[in-house]
Amino acid sequence: MGQYITGSEIISDDLLKGLTNKPFGKDYLTTKEELYKVLKGLAYPIGAMILK
Repeated sequence: MGQYITGSEIISDDLLKGLTNKPFGKDYLTTKEELYKVLKGLAYPIGAMILK
């Protein structure tokens, strides 16, 4: 997994093998769901700024 995580930090049942666990402290699916909610919430304000 490169130099970001060590072999002992790899989580075998996580889709990204622990790559989201180190920076976010959460598994891949939880991180994905939370990030999706944030981005979906930004869609309207960004669209409104673009269409001004």
